[in-house]
Amino acid sequence: MSYLKSNESYHIHKADCGSGKTYSGEVKNGARHGYGVMEGLGYEIKGFWKDDMLHGKCSVKMPDGYVFKGSYVNDKRHGVGTEFYPNGRAIMATWRHDVMLPNWRIKQPDGSEITLKVNDVLDVVGAVTIKYCDGSVYKGDAIIVNAGTPSWNVVRKGYGSLKYPDRTVIEGYWLHDEYINELIIDGTLIS
Repeated sequence: MSYLKSNESYHIHKADCGSGKTYSGEVKNGARHGYGVMEGLGYEIKGFWKDDMLHGKCSVKMPDGYVFKGSYVNDKRHGVGTEFYPNGRAIMATWRHDVMLPNWRIKQPDGSEITLKVNDVLDVVGAVTIKYCDGSVYKGDAIIVNAGTPSWNVVRKGYGSLKYPDRTVIEGYWLHDEYINELIIDGTLIS
């Protein structure tokens, strides 16, 4: 469905797209095609379009402050991109057909960085590395708590080691982001 009415091949056009949104940019045969900006109702989409779909490098800002900057193919995130959340967290990842692939790099609001791999249900699997702002580094198991909510977070759970800048190392088992130095078998704490 075309938002714009035009019989010209390419031209710069500004149009009211209805629902309080406007488009200003290149048009081909009545469809958004080339670089353009759509905005209104707190939304702002800047980037490239092809046949009325996002296609190429784009920046999409939502009314809640969430921003995605990255590549689109046929209106779907595809390629490298970064999600920016209102709380200051940023997730860098690769997308394929609008699905985020499992390897993520997260920058936290406090400056710490997390490198991890997730599975389909957003549990962390494999090696996790958390680089804290004080220079300490955790390598080991972790999980994502409150997945799918604005308050989600990565917490240490399972076996891992924490190395401090003074080279002190704590190695063992973690539960609820706390070092417990105990063994857990099938969910049971063994002293």
